[in-house]
Amino acid sequence: MNEEVAAALGETEATFRELGARIREITVPALDHVSEAFLVLCSTEAAAAHKETYPEYASEYGNELSELIEKGRKTTESRLAESLQERNRFADGLFEIFQEIDLLLTPTLSFPAPRLDFNRLQEHDYCSRRRPQQSRRSLFSHPSIYRTIQFQPESGD
Repeated sequence: MNEEVAAALGETEATFRELGARIREITVPALDHVSEAFLVLCSTEAAAAHKETYPEYASEYGNELSELIEKGRKTTESRLAESLQERNRFADGLFEIFQEIDLLLTPTLSFPAPRLDFNRLQEHDYCSRRRPQQSRRSLFSHPSIYRTIQFQPESGD
């Protein structure tokens, strides 16, 4: 796990401890195929969300987002269905865990999320074309608590 992500997770855990939470380790359901299923679901949703703007502005999306959208556009219906089934199997296992705990503290990624150049996005009015409001939901469509953490790039100063 990236050092910045580990530090942010540690700070979050410390805050919960200060607030009186009892912290304990648990074992989550097997993650064998969850990452692959997540990538399929994420890429197909990205392709759907950008279907109006991506064809016209594809060259301005950047390599990472373009690759994600292209992966989603090429995903077969059967592969999407398999990924949804995998998500449901994993969600059922998590449901069992949440019979014993109130909160699962875990990073969403092991590295800082890629940054977007929002000034460039606003120049082309991508932001106003997005869905009006995107809910804060987990991979399993359950409400989630997000702590926004900004990582500052290292400067030569």
